[in-house]
Amino acid sequence: MNLKFVVFALVILLTSMTLGCGGSSGPTAGPIDDDYRTGLDSDPDPQPCDQESAWADGTDFPGKNWATYMEYTIGNNSIYTLYAGQDIDVGTVTVASIFGLVFVTYQTTDGWFLKETHLHIADSLDGIPQTNKGNPKVGHFRDKMTHDPVVQAYMSHYAMMPEWDYGDTLFIAAHAAVVFGNDCN
Repeated sequence: MNLKFVVFALVILLTSMTLGCGGSSGPTAGPIDDDYRTGLDSDPDPQPCDQESAWADGTDFPGKNWATYMEYTIGNNSIYTLYAGQDIDVGTVTVASIFGLVFVTYQTTDGWFLKETHLHIADSLDGIPQTNKGNPKVGHFRDKMTHDPVVQAYMSHYAMMPEWDYGDTLFIAAHAAVVFGNDCN
């Protein structure tokens, strides 16, 4: 089978899964700065051009922050809610793996857009860049993207390391800077 066709089919599958499904819930947002000591105000009724920091739902990092990481089993398709300002559901993050690649798709909804995305995948929690206090350092994440203009969907992929195998657990930190509306500078 043609690899380009398989990758294209996977993109279509992940997009359709993301548009119709939600993930688990929990507080997961955090500020954009590297030490995560302060947070942005959470506003359940956003106004045009409101900006928030967002994290895919998961387990809290050890530091005192709102940041979270996901534990993903290679070979599964998993969907996580993307939360902004700790508790605003702004979309999903979908993770899937096939043919030695791990795909991560951010998809926003309800008028929210991606301004920046930061992603890091490792085979241990210690493999995700963190401060000495256990707060994630998004500026040091492997995949950093500024979206100008803003977008509602973004897909990234990682080549699996030779030591990773189906059934193994990966630790994934998926952060985004989101904005309400697409006509903001």
